[in-house]
Amino acid sequence: LRLLDRVMRGALEPARIGRLVRVVDDDLGLALHRAVEGAKVRLSARDADRVALDLIDLDLAVARPGFEAWIAGDLAAIDRVLDDVLARAGAAAADIDRVFATGGTSLVPAVRRRLAERFGADKLVGGEELTSVAWGLAARARAVFG
Repeated sequence: LRLLDRVMRGALEPARIGRLVRVVDDDLGLALHRAVEGAKVRLSARDADRVALDLIDLDLAVARPGFEAWIAGDLAAIDRVLDDVLARAGAAAADIDRVFATGGTSLVPAVRRRLAERFGADKLVGGEELTSVAWGLAARARAVFG
């Protein structure tokens, strides 16, 4: 916190650093995470949203293009993993019959777009994106532990 205090004293916008200090001092990290995560989820269904956390006077407009620019590195990482998986399997994207995307991230339009561009939109299969990971883990645990 001493470092943040020094940074705040020399900052061009000390109020912003003050918000960060408040997050740390008042243990608001989880609340901030939930506010950001909520906006991410809502941006999967709409073009714009807000990240709001009254506890630190935060109300920030976010738009899907900005969000997609922010996750560009993650999208590139997904592409690299897909390249690696296909190479290890000795397969091309055209060889894949179905792509089952799972988890909340698979609902992000930029992720779905990348998968559709690579494999074809007709090959994307969805359903139970938010629970399928848990079901898969439960099935694996049953197989391993009985």
